[in-house]
Amino acid sequence: MLMDGRTPVLPLTGFALLAQAMGLAAAGRGETALDNPFVEEPGASAAWIDGWMRGQTGRSAPLPGRA
Repeated sequence: MLMDGRTPVLPLTGFALLAQAMGLAAAGRGETALDNPFVEEPGASAAWIDGWMRGQTGRSAPLPGRA
């Protein structure tokens, strides 16, 4: 809180603000992290994502815990 009682707005860089807006728009369209890197994919482990980014799994590979 500021000295005069107002709540400050967190300063976001242009990229962070753009990434947030893109992620919200993609989530609204039902896209996942496989479709759009700005959307977080629940249930995806860091190792699975790392493998996917390195091309060790296919784009159609199911997420852990999903058939």
